[in-house]
Amino acid sequence: MVDDEENEEGVPFIRTSDIANLEIVADGAERIRKTLYDGLRPSGRDHRAGDILFVKDGGRLIGRCAMVHEEDLPFVLQSHFYRIRCERPGVLDPYLLLAVLCRETTRAQIRTRVVVQSTLGTVAGRLADVVLAIPKDASRRKEVAAAMQRKVAGRRMLLAMIGREMEDSPEAASDKRETGIGYAYRLLEGDAGDQRAAEPAGAYRTRSRRAREE
Repeated sequence: MVDDEENEEGVPFIRTSDIANLEIVADGAERIRKTLYDGLRPSGRDHRAGDILFVKDGGRLIGRCAMVHEEDLPFVLQSHFYRIRCERPGVLDPYLLLAVLCRETTRAQIRTRVVVQSTLGTVAGRLADVVLAIPKDASRRKEVAAAMQRKVAGRRMLLAMIGREMEDSPEAASDKRETGIGYAYRLLEGDAGDQRAAEPAGAYRTRSRRAREE
């Protein structure tokens, strides 16, 4: 690991606790020195945008997923993950696969396949037994993939806008709230799923309160 003063310049070491809301949350992740990262074998550095990280060990976190984006690279991955890659995205869209993995029917199957090895729960070696409910209709597959892509993009845009607002003046923040964040909300509303499930809880409560006041 690196010293505190060098932490921001190291390569993030992603643990199962660094996955949330379909994203890698690397802000608080431990980091390793770039020289150590460069010395890893190629398989330890082979992460690409479009990969899906799937938590295979760790009790209640098993089944949690995240999509890898260009901005997330590079990173080092803890051994408690599967890295899933769609080698032919024209045949199986990564966002479609992510959506199917996040379905409750899929999660229920995963929970029934968890075994405890020593004190650690895992689905290692049993994920192939899970039946994925991929729509047969090509247009429906495109709809599901597009909805998940909007959901992920909307989250990322919303969080980025909120982060920038915190650094702006109140006037600039107000303008941005009506433009960028509003657009992010509209992206989220395009999802066929429950709006409350798509938005961060705090953001949803704030928007609902504003709607009641209006």
